[in-house]
Amino acid sequence: MSPEVAAAYALLLRNWHAFHDLRTRADITIRQDNKTQRLDGVLLLMTTSSMRFEALSPLGTPLLVVGGDASTLTVWETMNQRAYRLAASPDATRRSTGCRSTTPARR
Repeated sequence: MSPEVAAAYALLLRNWHAFHDLRTRADITIRQDNKTQRLDGVLLLMTTSSMRFEALSPLGTPLLVVGGDASTLTVWETMNQRAYRLAASPDATRRSTGCRSTTPARR
């Protein structure tokens, strides 16, 4: 490995180890059958394999909060004051959001 490549690789490793989370504004479109739903919100991804998405109202208050890690999916409908806690799986995602997983099933 040339010194330039080694330096670039070392920089990538340093940046990867410094990465702890990603916070961004997200526009998510869910299409299912003939329905389309657009959600504007805040997305937080953590290196510990956890995530949180807050769908925001036009005034900025959360309408829907979805959080999860490798084992649990939590969905909170703030307007209805209902929360669901499910084992993380493609089926749980489908039931709670109405979306089918695009990840192929493992055998």
